[in-house]
Amino acid sequence: MVRVSEKIRIIGIDCPSCVYSINSSLAKLKYVYNVRIDINSGDTVVEYDDEYISLREIVRAIRYAGYDVYREYIVLSIDIDEDDVRILEKYLNSYRGVIDYRISPITKILKIAYNPYTISRDEILRYLLSKGYRVSIPKGQEAKIDSGRGRWELFSAITSFSLGLLLIVIHTFKTFGFAIPYFLDNIFIHFILTSIVIGLNIRVFTRGFKGLILLTPSMDSLIALSTGFTYVYSTLVLTGILRGDIFFEASAGVLGFVSIGRYIENRFRARVSEAISNLLEFQRGKVRKVIGDFEEEVEISKISINDIIAIRAGEIIPVDGIVVDGWGYVDESMFTGEPIPIYKSSQRRDPVYAGTILTSGYIKVRATRIGSETLLSQIVEFIREAQTSKPSIQRFADRVVGYLTWLVIAISIATFLYWMYLGGVGIEKAIMFTASVLAVTCPCPLGIAIPMVIAIAIVKAVNIGVMVRASDVFERIEKISMVMFDKTGTLTIGKPIVEEVVFLNNSNSNILAYICSAEKRSEHVYAKAILEYCKENRVESFEPDEYDHFPGLGIIAKINGVEIAIGSHKLLENLEIYIDNNIDEIANKYREKGRAVIFVSMNRKLVALIIVHDKIRDDARELVTFLKNMGIKTAIATGDNRISAKAVAEELGIDLVFSDLRPEDKAKLIDELQDRGERVMYIGDGINDAIALKKAYIGIAMGSGAEVSRQAGDAIIISNKLRSIENLYKLSYAVKRKGLENLFWAFIYNIILIPIAMGILYRPLGIALRPEYAALAMILSDISVVANSLTLFRWKS
Repeated sequence: MVRVSEKIRIIGIDCPSCVYSINSSLAKLKYVYNVRIDINSGDTVVEYDDEYISLREIVRAIRYAGYDVYREYIVLSIDIDEDDVRILEKYLNSYRGVIDYRISPITKILKIAYNPYTISRDEILRYLLSKGYRVSIPKGQEAKIDSGRGRWELFSAITSFSLGLLLIVIHTFKTFGFAIPYFLDNIFIHFILTSIVIGLNIRVFTRGFKGLILLTPSMDSLIALSTGFTYVYSTLVLTGILRGDIFFEASAGVLGFVSIGRYIENRFRARVSEAISNLLEFQRGKVRKVIGDFEEEVEISKISINDIIAIRAGEIIPVDGIVVDGWGYVDESMFTGEPIPIYKSSQRRDPVYAGTILTSGYIKVRATRIGSETLLSQIVEFIREAQTSKPSIQRFADRVVGYLTWLVIAISIATFLYWMYLGGVGIEKAIMFTASVLAVTCPCPLGIAIPMVIAIAIVKAVNIGVMVRASDVFERIEKISMVMFDKTGTLTIGKPIVEEVVFLNNSNSNILAYICSAEKRSEHVYAKAILEYCKENRVESFEPDEYDHFPGLGIIAKINGVEIAIGSHKLLENLEIYIDNNIDEIANKYREKGRAVIFVSMNRKLVALIIVHDKIRDDARELVTFLKNMGIKTAIATGDNRISAKAVAEELGIDLVFSDLRPEDKAKLIDELQDRGERVMYIGDGINDAIALKKAYIGIAMGSGAEVSRQAGDAIIISNKLRSIENLYKLSYAVKRKGLENLFWAFIYNIILIPIAMGILYRPLGIALRPEYAALAMILSDISVVANSLTLFRWKS
């Protein structure tokens, strides 16, 4: 037993009941012995046995109780292949202080969440370097193989392939009785050439045998065993210790085919990383900074927030910002999928985004976000993170790979014993069959069949206007049974306008000054519409003395000693403010027209109604029709009243209406529906939807929504168009089809060729699969899976 104490900081503790909930959750873990929590700071000391339980499980239990643990992150570029992933996972699982990690062998990115009270970034870097990994901190873009290393890989691959192919050709010519020049028919020459090939591929042996020692064998382990077995046996024959045939051509051939095949495969895979890297092209080069009446060329890295940049036709916009001068048409297809450029002008103070292209015109842009803070940079960061997560089908494939490698090692031993002692063919044939089994088995396609498809799909999703944050969205979206929409900002465009302010009981327009003052601190879309109305009517406003926001209900403020409440019917009911039946009738007439009615009270007396209209999105009906055709139920869940919600539902043909809901009511509703067997996809916008997005089977946030809402979603509609959901659904079908194709070919390949490599056709037909040809078949299988995945780039919505 190894009993350790580890300090962590728990986030969200503010009362003794919090401590009780956390202790109760941790008490269910068998090997946690003691927990000491400081209620004021959240600082906690946990004593546990790290041989039987990990910090990750402790954090999971704390999160299950409804709290979280403070952590820091480090993102690294790492030189790693699929074969190394399980070894690295074993290292990270045993390294104290690591809370979680994500590894993407496709994009060569490793993201580690760690406890800063136990380890530091430098310690993590030193630890990984001590284990032989080449790691670095990426500088804003995908890690790329340096040109020197790329040239060495090409040289190694071509040399290994050429020497291996030469030895195979010599062996084949001799088999058919052709004359071979003496200097090529020399066994010592074969030994030297094979040794050179092994030297060029020494990394295969170091990684392969490291995996065996750590009990996590990989494809490299199988290749190392196959080539090592034939090489050692042939060397013993060469030195006279054993008698028999030599297999140098088998060792060199296997390594030659594997080396060139992997090089080709890596070039294919590089297309995925390049697709992501190309998104960040705007971060390189020079821009024209406006200084007074002049323009000066400067490096993009020299630009600061509020600097003004001049953009000419045909140029990429390098920052997020606002157009402050000029006009032009901007190609935003990388975000929206729409090929038609969008008109932008300084008159409307239109926003523009980094990475988009000014197709015509001339504009000056004031930078509001630069570098890693731009929308596109955040999208790339989300892409990197999403590509490191694993859907359930990939976790299944990973388990199969782990079992398959051990199974093949067992089969190879059984093959050797059978042919050696029961088959009666001698040690040479026994070694050949054994080496063939080891060389032909290819767990690698199983390991990359899904990640390659997911990596490409995430990039394609951006092109249709969706930023996927959780890679299993493609898998889960096909299982949904209900789509639930927020109303304001989701089914509607989210830019409501105030049509009218109805003053009651002989009230006068001075009330507007109080309304405008109270709404100054609110972020709600209705508040923005009210403030715009105030601006148009030149209403003077003041800073409120007090301000409270009640999610899903409204606001209460105090201005010059006057209490003003602005919000829903329910808010006024909770404040026990009397509402006359005649007023309700007036409000209902507006609601029946699809208008929202906001109630205003001053000093607990109803004084006005604010009538707000928000236009329904043009593509909302198309999406609802598509979902119904797919047999998926639709619903509205809104904080608005039932009459206005029902009016929108009837216009769009939505099945169910849930109205007058607070944020916690939406979350409870989703829980109840999912307890009944529904799988709910919730689409929302704004702070009020953050809880519902988390609770839903799939949560999708509108890209124009509040930051907390976007952080909560499994995916984000960056195009701000609902029809992107339909395209995501169709893309998911393509992803599923491509993933299943890859898995099918990977499984079929192994199922067919392993028995042939074992020699099942040798006695009846005299057919034997030599190791070098087995390796060729294996690497072709590997390449075919990668090439098939790349065809997803051709998918169009």
